[in-house]
Formats: sequence, structure tokens, C-alpha cells
Amino acid sequence: LTFTYKSSLLATVDTMTPTKVTANTPVTITGTNLGTNIANIQVFAQSRSSVGRRRRSIPQPQEEIVPQPEKMHPFWKQFKTDSNGKPKWRCFGKNLANGCKHDSVVQHVETETISRSKRSVDHEEWLRQLEKEDDEKVTFEICESGSSEDCAERLESLDDRNIHSRRKRSASEEDLIEMALLNEGSFEGTVSAVTDTSLSFSFTALPAGKYNIIINVKGGVGNAQSSLGQLSSNMEVSAISPSSGSIHGGQTIKITGGGFSGNIEDTEVAIGATSCTVLSVSPGEITCTTSACSEGCGDMVVTSNGVSKTSSVPFNYQDSSSPTVTSASAAASTLTIVGTSFGSNPSVSLSGSECTVTSSTATQVTC
Repeated sequence: LTFTYKSSLLATVDTMTPTKVTANTPVTITGTNLGTNIANIQVFAQSRSSVGRRRRSIPQPQEEIVPQPEKMHPFWKQFKTDSNGKPKWRCFGKNLANGCKHDSVVQHVETETISRSKRSVDHEEWLRQLEKEDDEKVTFEICESGSSEDCAERLESLDDRNIHSRRKRSASEEDLIEMALLNEGSFEGTVSAVTDTSLSFSFTALPAGKYNIIINVKGGVGNAQSSLGQLSSNMEVSAISPSSGSIHGGQTIKITGGGFSGNIEDTEVAIGATSCTVLSVSPGEITCTTSACSEGCGDMVVTSNGVSKTSSVPFNYQDSSSPTVTSASAAASTLTIVGTSFGSNPSVSLSGSECTVTSSTATQVTC
């Protein structure tokens, strides 16, 4: 029996349209030998920042300098010793109370004790973590560019290496490949259609930035040979709800769109010169609370994942949306406030003390 390798059977991808997307934008790729089964196709977007050698994530621990105890040459141990276990010396002359001590006599004879560094447990763990990071880097490179068999073999070898420290994980070849490619900075797309020469997919959650596209064909084919350029994910703001609020601030708003990072730490929202305090972030939605500002405050600018976008959808500060009080009256322990734009969940305080609201409408509050 003869088994023949043919490059003509390799999966290839050649063109991608469009190359700039927002959330859920359909993307079409053309190529060869992609098959016709959607279940056999996986699409991954790999962030450019995750390519190449990764920065060490674990700081090197400081080595502990441990002075070594002083050691006396065995030659001196044959003489009579003092209370410190050192040889007694008999000297002549004056002022020899210190000059006849063993340390003074042999100070130019004995070799000075040198402090040595002791490798701590933390240092050993640091070395193990460095080895682990190097293993993960090599594994990612193999699984990104090699065949599925190479990737599976690599992951199995790592599993075997750690068999004495943890229970061996049971996973299929496809699961292992997916775990290798879905690292930090990588996202899996949703494939909607496939033929032998084309496939369509989209990403529902892709932070703004540039990505390499990896096409994996299951069944032993592996990653498609690619001559694609990079896919750019753009940030967009499609809606703001509510679209207006009080000049006094305190309005919670939801900003929907796409390209957001999903992390509060790198996400900011500004309206004019004021900030909207971010409460939560997902790739498609930001929730924040407005600060006080006047009408015509300015444009909304969203910054996330290092990318800034000026919203084409405005948020408007309005005097008409701001609460006003026209009168207030008290009867026993009940206070009634009349005005406008009190909203659906007003709160009342008197000199810093809460007045518990018992009933409210848009024009009247009782507490």
C-alpha cells in the first residue's frame, strides 16, 4: 500500500471581504478544499498584540543572600581552645589583650568567608513558571501553523509531562486545538455558510483592533494555508438609552454598539468635558452614570481597548428633563413636594437625612 501526500488537498484561503467590520458584520472568505460541513470549520481572530514572544508575566524573585557561618581550618582544632572554641595564643609585649586573640593572629592567613546566595522556594517556582510560559508559546506556534495532528501530539506530550503532578485531562483532538487557539487575545467566530471554495462568518464580540484570521478544518486537514490580510474591527455606537437626561447628572444610560473591550479598567466615556462613570462593560454594551453639565454639553466619546470613537448618536442634557420644585408642604410627619420631571424612582433628603418616599408621580412626591 502506498500513501501519497498531495499539496493540492491542503485547505487554502486567499481573499477576505470586507476587511473592516463592526459587530455581526458578515465576512466572506474564498479558498480551496474547505469542505461543505459547517461543523468541521472553525474561525479564530487572533489579536496582533498576542503574536510573537510574550512578555514574562511573573517577576523574578529577589535572591536571599545568606551569610555562611565562619569555618575554622581543622589544623587549629588540635590546640587548646578558649570559651569560644578558638585556639589560645601566648604572646609577648604590651597591650596584647586584643592582639593575642585567634582572629587577630590569623586574619591574614584564613580565607575570608564569602556570602552565598540561597535559591528560595519562590525562585524555584519562578523558574517553573518561565518553563511553562515557554511551553505555551511553542504550543501556540505549532497549533497555529501546523497540522491538527502536530497540535494534538504537542498537547498530549505536555499532558504526559505533567502526569505526576495532576490528573491527565481527557479531551478530543478538536478540543485540544480549540483550547490552544482560544488564548488571551483570540476570539472564535460563528460560521454561517461553507462550500468547498468559500465560507461566511461573523463575530458578535470582537474588541476594536487588528486581527489575524485563522481557519481550521477538522478531520486531519488542519489550519488552512493563508494569504489573507488582517481583519480590522471598528468600534461603533448604535444607540443610547435614554438619549437625554437632567443637567444635574445622575442619569444611568446604556450605550449599545460593538468593539468595546469588555473591561471596565480600559473603558472611559466622556460627554463634552464631563465624564460618565462606567458601571459595566461588555463587547456590545456600556452602562454609565452621567455627571452634571449644561445643555449643549458636547459630543460623546467612548474609549475602550486603546481605541476612541466619537458617537454619531448624541446624548442631550436638557433643562426640560431636569426636576424642578414648585412647592412643598408638610402635614405632621408627611412632606408633599410638587414640581416636574421627578422620574419613576425619586429620592428625597432633608439636610442630608433621607426622607423615605411613600408615593410618587412625575409631578408629585410624598415622603
